Amino acid sequence: MIRFNGSVVANYIEANENSSKKDYLYSIRICRKEAKESAYWLRLLKENNSEIEFFDSLIDEASQLKLIFNAILKKIKNPTTISPSILNEPNTPPAGRNL
Repeated sequence: MIRFNGSVVANYIEANENSSKKDYLYSIRICRKEAKESAYWLRLLKENNSEIEFFDSLIDEASQLKLIFNAILKKIKNPTTISPSILNEPNTPPAGRNL
């Protein structure tokens, strides 16, 4: 479980280090795919361990990540909705946030 959830974070970090818009989009697509896969495996684990309550919150978090990555992809594809600096500068996480 840690492995497939950690992949989303690792790919997001890589996306932020990419120098081109094409590479950034590719990495964000991978993040979205990994979040979908995480939600899938969490649902399977929940079916087999229905007495454990924390699966719902983890599934919800994976679903929210999918929505976030979808929003990023939509905004990058429609650049009029974001500032031009986002397209030209590598993204970095906000100060004080550890991913």
